[in-house]
Amino acid sequence: MMLAGVMVFVFLVVVAMQWRDAVRVHAVQVQGCSAIEAGEILDLADIPLDSLRFDQIDFDEVERRVEQHPFVHSASLMSRGADELALRIRERVPAAYLVHRARGLHFIDDEGEILQHRFTAQSWDLPVLSGFEAEDGFNRSALDAALALGRRLRAAGDHVFAGISEIRRENNGNFTLICADGATPIYLGRNFADADQIGKLRAWWRTPERRDSTVKFDYIDLRWNGQLVVKKRGGRGV
Repeated sequence: MMLAGVMVFVFLVVVAMQWRDAVRVHAVQVQGCSAIEAGEILDLADIPLDSLRFDQIDFDEVERRVEQHPFVHSASLMSRGADELALRIRERVPAAYLVHRARGLHFIDDEGEILQHRFTAQSWDLPVLSGFEAEDGFNRSALDAALALGRRLRAAGDHVFAGISEIRRENNGNFTLICADGATPIYLGRNFADADQIGKLRAWWRTPERRDSTVKFDYIDLRWNGQLVVKKRGGRGV
C-alpha cells in the first residue's frame, strides 16, 4: 500500500513537471531594482513572452546576460507561479563618487568596482574621491585605502560620514578630508589606519564648538603623534 502511494506521488510530480515545462512563460517579474530601471533588465534577459516554454529557457545564460549590466552585482532567475518567472537582482551600491580629471565623474562601490556615472531615480549622499588618477586610469592601491577609510568613517557614525564631502589624495600621497560645511580640511597624512585617529575625530565631532555654527575652522590636523590639532579661524592651533 505504501509503495503504491509513493508511486502515485512520483507520477504526479512527473506529470506536474511535464505540464509546467509545456506551459509558455507569460510574464517576468523583476525584483530588487532601485537605481536600475526594470526595462533595462528585461531587455538584457531577452525572454520572449508567450513564446518559450520553461524547458526552452537556459536559466544560467539569462543570469549571465543580466549580470553584464554594470550596476548588477548578481542575478537569479526562478519560476514564480504557473506561467511566470521572477528575476531577482542584487544591485551594486555606490560607496562614493570618483573624479578623474580627464575621464570625468564615476561611481565606485565598496568592492572597488568603478561604474560610469549615470542619473537614476535613486539619489546618494556620498563623498567625492579625488586625486586618484594614474597613467593607466586610477591608482588602485590608493583607491582601496580610500574605500577602507570610507568604511571606517561610516562605522564612526552617520554624523561623521555625512559631514565629509570629499576624500582627497594629495600629490605627495597624503590624505585630506574636506568637511561638507565650510570646506574645512582635515589632514590625515598616510597613517590613518590607526583606529585611535578616527576615534579622536569622532569625539571632536560631538563637541559643542564643532556644533556651533558661529565658530569657523582653518583646519583640523591628525598627523602628529595621535593628537588632534584644531586651528580656529583667527586663532592658534590647540
